[in-house]
Amino acid sequence: MINADKLNHLIRNKSKKNNLDAELVYRNYMFERFLEIISKSKYKNNFIVKGSFLIGSMIGIENRVTKDIDTTLRNLIIEKQKLIDIFNEISNVECNDNVHFEFSGIEEIREQFDYPGYGISFDAMLQKTRIHLKMDVSSGDIIVPDAIDYNHKCMFEDKIIQIKSYSLETVLA
Repeated sequence: MINADKLNHLIRNKSKKNNLDAELVYRNYMFERFLEIISKSKYKNNFIVKGSFLIGSMIGIENRVTKDIDTTLRNLIIEKQKLIDIFNEISNVECNDNVHFEFSGIEEIREQFDYPGYGISFDAMLQKTRIHLKMDVSSGDIIVPDAIDYNHKCMFEDKIIQIKSYSLETVLA
């Protein structure tokens, strides 16, 4: 279990070593923590990670950092209130990492498409540290080849988080 002081030290070192903005490293760490609680929830097979966070995980944070995390929701109806309920349920999953998540808002982001999408804003908190995050959730995407079990390597622990994700071929297509 990590405390805020140790995390600050680790993030400062990683950001200096890789010439990255410390806030982006913080954000990526908190996305990692959120992915872990998704991976431990009953929704672990419904959220399919894609986009810049996934690319950064595959090629290294020093090559790609992101301001949000993109997902496709599979096998669930995507409605505003349902997403809020799912988010709050996932946020209650315990990972013994002292990080807590708090919902702050939701907005429609895919009005021009035939299938819905929402941007969920939330805060990740570790002691007095609060990081604002955003996760885009869409549905209706056809994933070819199908989603894979992806092993995300944690930034500061010798640990793997298994998540569903797009394949590298699909991400780069």
